[in-house]
Amino acid sequence: MGKSFLEDKHIQIPARKVSFKGKYYRYDLLVVEEKEEDGNRIVLDLNGNRFTHMKLEDVEKEGFLEHALQLTEIEAEDIKPFLREILS
Repeated sequence: MGKSFLEDKHIQIPARKVSFKGKYYRYDLLVVEEKEEDGNRIVLDLNGNRFTHMKLEDVEKEGFLEHALQLTEIEAEDIKPFLREILS
């Protein structure tokens, strides 16, 4: 019995892999552009095996990064300047 996919297609998406050393830790992120969404990008934390959909303004939302990427407050503050640059 075959699987019944709702959609199955190969697509090419612009993606950017960024590695940087913050004040305390090294971060490896993959940022994927979503053409069909309104400015959203998928940000994958390759070290923490977490991902989230986010826009530039989400970086400033209190507790967003901590919840979405399971970061401590210190890690979230460490990563914010880099995310602002990457997402702008």
